[in-house]
Amino acid sequence: MPHLQMSPIVSNQPKLMTRPEPLLSFSDYAEDFKARVQIHNYEVQKLTEDLALLFNALTDKAYYIASDR
Repeated sequence: MPHLQMSPIVSNQPKLMTRPEPLLSFSDYAEDFKARVQIHNYEVQKLTEDLALLFNALTDKAYYIASDR
């Protein structure tokens, strides 16, 4: 019987990369967060104003329809 020669197990795992240096600092992220919160607050304020105008227009129309003016 011929003897089968076993080949060594070869690992196909990728080599680990080294950690890249961060491009942004914590203060950069903090400033970005503050700017985004300001934008969000502005947009919510404008939405509130638009909803108030819509509510007033609908209630005025309902009043005029109900009072037959």
